[in-house]
Amino acid sequence: MQQTKSSNTFITLIKIGLIVYTMVRSIDLVMSTMPEGIKIFGLAVVCGLDLALLAWDNYTADPRKARSDGQHNIGVIMIVANMLGIGAAMVADSMRVVDAENTRQVVSLISVFVISGVVLANVAALIAVNQLDPDRAEAQADASHQREMARLEKEHERKMQADDKRTELDIAAYQNRLKIKQARQKFYLPDLDRNGTPDIVDAANRGDVNALVQQLEQALATIQHTAAKSPNGHTMAADGVDAPKVTER
Repeated sequence: MQQTKSSNTFITLIKIGLIVYTMVRSIDLVMSTMPEGIKIFGLAVVCGLDLALLAWDNYTADPRKARSDGQHNIGVIMIVANMLGIGAAMVADSMRVVDAENTRQVVSLISVFVISGVVLANVAALIAVNQLDPDRAEAQADASHQREMARLEKEHERKMQADDKRTELDIAAYQNRLKIKQARQKFYLPDLDRNGTPDIVDAANRGDVNALVQQLEQALATIQHTAAKSPNGHTMAADGVDAPKVTER
């Protein structure tokens, strides 16, 4: 255990020493290609090359930071990209020192395009790992689920309201048909003794004048009642109001 810790410490010291060396070379190259007034800002290049390499290495190696496959893959890609950028900066700085006149164009191209491209790649990678964060993806999925549930609830409520309205219309139509049926039944000749023959016919057959007159008066009262209007504008019979009964003589 102690040997492993000592080995890790030794590797860390070597890594720091090499990064310090590459930082010096990167800064020297970038500052040599910048105008005098803004050379100081060339120090920031180490954030996009050397320090970025250390940061991405630490980020990729820690599963608590690179928690998704996408984040880990981006970290690995950026380690390679920063290594290439640092290597290109070292080569360009060495070329500038050895033969500044003949290598000026190559050094400028590396400084402008390669190093700038790596710096921009770091910015894009930082945005990408933030977008691929599992907590962010979970929050977006939960928000999408909540929106879908709200939409389904509103749609269900609209369907329920439409069903209630159709039910009310069906009930109203049934009640109107029932009233019409009841009104039509007022015109049927009564058969109170249920012998299959209307009472008015039985009275005529028996020669019972009083009963016959009563049946005729009742029929006339029913007809008048059916034609009469109620206060709501409907017929009395349609509103379910029974016709007046004619008393026996």
